[in-house]
This record gives sequence, C-alpha cells and structure tokens, in this order.
Amino acid sequence: MALRFADDTLTYQDLQEQANRVAHALLAMGIQRGDRVGLAIDRSLPLIASMLGILKAGAAYVPVDPQHPTDRITYSLTDAGCVVLLTSAAHQGRFALPGAREVVIDAFWPTLATYPATPPTQAPSGDDLAYILYTSGTTGRPKGVPIRHHSLVNLLLSLQQEPGLLPTDRVALTTTIAFDVSMAEIFLPLLVGAEAVMVDAATMRNAEQLATLLTDETITCINTTPSTLRMLLAVGWPGNKNLRIITAGEALPLDLARQLTARCRDLWNYYGPTEATVYVTGKQILPTDDRITIGFPIANTRIYIIDEAGQLATDGQAGEICIAGAGVADGYYNRPELTAEKFIDNPFSDEPDRLYRTGDLGRYLNGNSPKTSEVYYMGRLDHQVKMRGYRIELGEIEHQLTQLASIRAAAVVAHEDTLGEKQLVAYVVPELAYRQPAGTEQTTAVAPELVRTWRQQLGQHVPDYMVPGAFVVLPELPLTPNGKIDRKALPAPTTGQRTHRLANHHTLTPDEALVANIWAQVLPTELLSLDDNFFELGGNSMIAVQVMARLEKQTGRRLPLASLFQFPTIRALAGLLQADADVISWKSLVPIRSAGSREPLYIVHGAGLNVLLFNAVAQHLHPDQPVFGLQARGLNGIDKPFRTITEMASAYIDEIVQHNPSGPYSLSGFSFGGIVAYEMARQLQEQGRNVSLIALFDTYAHDAGGTHSGLRVRGQAVGLNFMKLRHTLQLVADQGVRQAARYKMEAVDQRFIRQYWRVKDSRRPDHWLRRRLIRSYWNLRFGGAQQQEALFDTTFRIEAINAAALKQFVLMPANLTVHLFRATIQTFYLDDYAHYGWTNYALGGVHVHDVPGEHSYIFAPPNDKAFAVKLQAVLDTRHQ
Repeated sequence: MALRFADDTLTYQDLQEQANRVAHALLAMGIQRGDRVGLAIDRSLPLIASMLGILKAGAAYVPVDPQHPTDRITYSLTDAGCVVLLTSAAHQGRFALPGAREVVIDAFWPTLATYPATPPTQAPSGDDLAYILYTSGTTGRPKGVPIRHHSLVNLLLSLQQEPGLLPTDRVALTTTIAFDVSMAEIFLPLLVGAEAVMVDAATMRNAEQLATLLTDETITCINTTPSTLRMLLAVGWPGNKNLRIITAGEALPLDLARQLTARCRDLWNYYGPTEATVYVTGKQILPTDDRITIGFPIANTRIYIIDEAGQLATDGQAGEICIAGAGVADGYYNRPELTAEKFIDNPFSDEPDRLYRTGDLGRYLNGNSPKTSEVYYMGRLDHQVKMRGYRIELGEIEHQLTQLASIRAAAVVAHEDTLGEKQLVAYVVPELAYRQPAGTEQTTAVAPELVRTWRQQLGQHVPDYMVPGAFVVLPELPLTPNGKIDRKALPAPTTGQRTHRLANHHTLTPDEALVANIWAQVLPTELLSLDDNFFELGGNSMIAVQVMARLEKQTGRRLPLASLFQFPTIRALAGLLQADADVISWKSLVPIRSAGSREPLYIVHGAGLNVLLFNAVAQHLHPDQPVFGLQARGLNGIDKPFRTITEMASAYIDEIVQHNPSGPYSLSGFSFGGIVAYEMARQLQEQGRNVSLIALFDTYAHDAGGTHSGLRVRGQAVGLNFMKLRHTLQLVADQGVRQAARYKMEAVDQRFIRQYWRVKDSRRPDHWLRRRLIRSYWNLRFGGAQQQEALFDTTFRIEAINAAALKQFVLMPANLTVHLFRATIQTFYLDDYAHYGWTNYALGGVHVHDVPGEHSYIFAPPNDKAFAVKLQAVLDTRHQ
C-alpha cells in the first residue's frame, strides 16, 4: 500500500498509473518542460497523484494551502506564472489567474482513464525545476523559492541513509504541502516503498484526535514540530516504542526531548530553510544528551558560521548560519534584489559556489569544519530586538524559561507599551500542577507568587534587562497551520487583572486602591504586594510622570516625581496623599540615595526637569556612595521658575552648601543640566570652594551663539543643513529607518514643546494657527484631552523657560577640568563630536568617557550598569 487517507487507499501500482495519466493529460493541455502548474487541492489522495504527475510531465508544481487567504494564494500563483491550476471544486473560480487554465480535480479525475497509464517518454532531468514554494516575506509579499530535481533527490537519498526508512514503516503525513517539510514527508516513504497515511487538518489541530490516530494507524514515523509534540504530551499521549519521531521547524527544548526519548523508539532533530531544500543538518537525540543541537551537515552540504566581520567563526563563536551545497536554491523567483542580498558568492570556495544566508544564529561545537562540525542553533537574528542600544536574543530567554520545572512552553516578544517604549513580554504555558482557574477565556492563571519566582529564577541565568517585564499565562501557545508558534496571534499584554488580584489579598484603603489601580495600568509587571517597590516593578521616569499626572487628576493633589524615592510603595505613596502639605518637599535637592560615607555626588536635572531617571545608575554605584539630585524649581505650579542659568546655578549652590557646608563638591548634570553644573562649578571656584569633580552627561558646550555657532552664520546655513542631512542618512544606514525615525521624533517632540509655550497666550492670528497645529500633533502622539492636561501643564512651561534661558546664556571659560560622558550612538549632528565643544571653556582639560546607548537612553537598562561602572571609576579618582 502506498497511500491511505481515511477510508481511501492507493497501491503503488494505482498511484503510478494515476500519476502517469495526470502527466499525459497535462501534456495534452500543452504543458511543456519547465512550465509551472498550481496545486490548490484540498488534502486527498488525488493531491499526491497530481503532484507526481506534474513532475512526470517535466513541469514544476506550485503548492498552496487552500485554507490560506485568497489574495496571498493568487499572488503566489500569478507570480510563479502558472499556466494551469489544479484545484478542488470547493475553490472553483476563487483564484483569478490571467492566462491560466483552471482544472477542477473533482470533474477531471473521472476522465483520467482516457489517458495512457504508461510513463511519458521524456523524463525530467536533475536541473529541471521540481517545485516553487512560497514563504512569508518581510515586505508582506510572499517570496518564491524554486527547487530543482537534483536538490530534492540529494535530500531524499541523504534521509534514506540517515535516519533511514523501511518498506514496513507507516509514515504520518501531517503537514500541508505549502510547508517544505511535506517534500521529505511525502517523497521519502514513496522512495523506499513504505506506506504514507495522510492526516486531515482537523485532526492536526486536535491533539487528542492526533494521539488516537497515531495509535489506531500504528504509525511508525512522524515528522512534525516541537509545538505539536508538546500538545500530544499535554493530552496524556503515552508514546509508542515503535515510533520514530523527526522534529523540525522550531528549536527543540531539552525537557521536551527527554520526555520524547522516553516514549519513542528514537528521536531525530533536523534543521533547514526552504531556500536549501528542507533540511541541511540533523542528528539523533539521545536520552543522555545534556543539550540539543541541530546536528551535522547532511550529504553534499556545507555549513558556514560567519561572524560580523564576514570571517569563518572559530569553535564556540556565534555567527550567522550560512549554507552551501547541493540543496541551495538559485535564488528567489522574480526577486533579483532579494536574491542578491541572501544568495551570495561563497568567499570560502575556490570554485563558483552559492552561499545562502539564513538569518539564523548559531555556533560550531567541535572545530569549525563546514563539512563535519556539529552546529548549535541559537535562534533567529530577526528574533533579536534592540533595546536602548543592546541586542537581546529572545530565543535565549525562551530557552531559559522552558528549563524551569513549572513551565511547559514559552514565547517571548517585544511589545511597545503605552509610552512607545519596548518591553519584553513572556507568554508562558505552566505545567498542569501549577495552574489555577482561568481568569479569561484566553488565559489561564497561576499563583501570583509563582510569577515572581519565575522572574527570580530567570534572573539567575540572564542579565536583568533580559528578564521580561510582563508575564502572560496561557493554556496553550497559538500555532500556525505548519505547527509553529504563531507569534502574531499572541494576545496583547493587559493589566486589567492586576489590581483585582491584589485586592483579593489585601484590604485596601481608598487611596491604596487608587494608587494600585494606576500602577496596574502603567507598570509592566504584576502587582503582588502593597510593599512592592515602584522601581523594582519596572517603574522609570516616564512611567512616574503618568502616575503622578493621574493621581493629580483623581485627587487634585500634586506630588513631586522625586517623592517616589522616599515613598516607593503603594502603601507609602497612598499615605503621602493624606500627609500634611509641609511633609511634601518641593526643594530642588532630592536624596536619590542618601546613605553612605563617601563624598556625595550631585546630579543636575536635564531638560526633562526631574531626577528620577538617575535612579537606575545610582543603584549600581558603590553602596557607600551617596547620590543627590537637583530638580527644577516651579514643578509644584506655585514657585516661580528660574529665568537665567546664572540664577539657577546660584540657587542650587545654596542648597548643596546647606546640605554639605564644607565640601568638597562633586557636580554632574545631564544634557541641559551639564551646562548648569559647569556654571555651578565656576561660581563655586570663584567663591574659593573646592570642586573635586565636574561630570557632564552627554552635554554639548552650548552658549548664546548656539551649539553650532561656527556654522550658523549667514552664508553657511546651506552647509549646516547639508551636514545635518548627511548625518541623518548615516543614522538611517546604521540604525535602520524605524529606530532613526524614533530618535528624530523625540527631537520633534521637544521642538513642539518649545513652540507651544511661545505662542500659548498670543493673540496673533498666525500664532493661533500654530497652536491648533501643535495641539493636533499632540493628539496624534499622546491621545485626547485627559492625557494632554498633564502634558500641557507646568512641566512644559518650565522647559520653555529653560530653553529661553539656555539661548541667552554665555558660557565663560574657566580653569576647570571636566569629564565628558559621551553617548556612543550619535542621533543629532554635532560639529565637534570629539569633545562636544568643551575645549574652548574647560581650560583644565576634557576627559572623554564613551557610554553605550543614545542620548535619551544612557541611564536606562541595560546601559545603566555600564554607565555606572565608568562613573564609579571616575568617582574613585577624585582626589588622586
């Protein structure tokens, strides 16, 4: 028996004759060698016979899954230039293919007997096309991969040798023909004379039905994804000691492999992209293996691990997995630009050879031989996300999560939160013993303390910045028709259950309930206790702005952002809402970390006015290092802001001298605050006081002539604009369009802030129009009036005043030494990148320290630790 589907069967003779008849029928329709024939047939035995018949006619088949969207199928079949479409009656007329003949299998099959049952006289050659398979494209357009007969034959002969198949085997056909695994799944049993049992789509979606079929049909070989196998185990499938499992399509977790090897005859793990004919590496997974690899190259295949410099990686060094050999396709069909990008000349071969760049990350485990070295798969390069200058491999986080005893499966993605910031979200399927009744139809639940345990355990294996901020617990991970995790179908993280769960564990006061509700809406992590720390829950300065704005909206009471340093819990902050007014301090000097015997470090606020963003760095400094911030005056809406930099510096000096009368003084400032810190140092020096340190955090030497005073003169404006344009284009090239646009959007935000306060109260008609345009802009960026009330409030007015003060301020040279902490990602044009213009003013010298990230994120995780290390090194040398 060759094929079985439900109650229908085909012997090898029947299949051979049907395929021959299909070939003769196609030839009678005018099909010529190399023509493309579309296959849009529902799962059935005629589907396999048609596939073979197309090949026998010398044509190439273009397989599509009729369950896929019509537009996608139509595009693929049209792009391939199909001259004939074989389809089922259920899809008759569905696909509009200009110039193609539609053949409905249901009507065509009864006529097969009129065609010869003998093979066509001319057989296809190894260089003829066998099929064109369309895969997802990053632009939204599927891309076609043409595979030739010799590539398919090489794969099948290699698999025949290892893992091998016998005529007595019964193989489950589980995948759609639109998935490349189906090529090995269908043709290998036919090559050796085994029996193939076709599984319908409904059974593949139901783990219990699939488990029953594997038993009832005495299946001895199945080729499927780890996600499908995980589903089988979840419904109690006991396994089968006569079953060979071949898994591919996703990374195979070690815990799953151990469960499977205990339940089956043997387990094989294979890897390969469609562009290299299904599989390129593989190996048997043993019960004693302590890690899962993708194995060794199959016959006539070479695997190159190439580092960022384009060189062959050494043993253990990570790099991109690139493939050469018999299975590599010629390129993408009708896509020369994409072909040139992904299929390159092999620089490691003396003879003409193609190298396919997979976009996968891997490393060699034993030497670095492209022919014989074992390969360890580390995930997709495009599953890396860049957060604040650091690349994070999501697959590494997923792997570590699935090693935890209470987690069955996990997927990690990067979501943008309500502030446009990326945060990592882990979607977790817990083991049954840890589940609680589901909170919604889509989610299940676990004890809140378990989430904290996951976070702590994961933090033992990955850096803090790789620990997801949110955990979404699901009964199962959604799968694509091919059995892979469907990341697009993962539900967006929600916060609606957090306050409710907290309420179940505590009797909350009205103020505690209010604070908890607001925190639940804006924080990325679960609220478990009234005494959880705001910053440990993922709070930062941007989130703090939202918290305080919403509290003021609800209570009418304004609290300083910096109060979160002293009152960082729900319980404490709720208590502050009830405190007397004199308890709430609006002084500029704010203790970020007051404990410690070392000389205090004072940090002046940047253009954002608050000092909360310095907390992350402060926590990574020496435990004995006190840190104080200087926040802007006027944030309470009562005190008048300073109108000049000189006045501001003098007032800040008064506060730090009151705090530390005898000095010495370590001063620092971020961006705008660096100018203020420098002026403070100059004034302190004039007073005869000891300034031990001036640290400028990404601060340009801005004076009344402007940041680019040498260029901003009449006659040179065109030159300046050209330099800005060139820098922007370079930024796009280095960081990508999306990231570069994000950097520029922040600059646009600041410009609109300043413009709004210039024209806020003006009666001029042109200013009225400008106000309307700015309001419309903020509507698009931040939503409706409720959010804008906080945005168009005191903070923006003070920022505008500070911008005006900076514009009028004249920097004075002084015999001072400054330490410039310079962001490595330069997002705006500077005419003196080397020293930011400070050599003209800091006559004692400028020491430059490069810190990771771009201007807005040098203090944010994961950059905060690196920044703190460099800052601490400078602090340690203050008196040397």
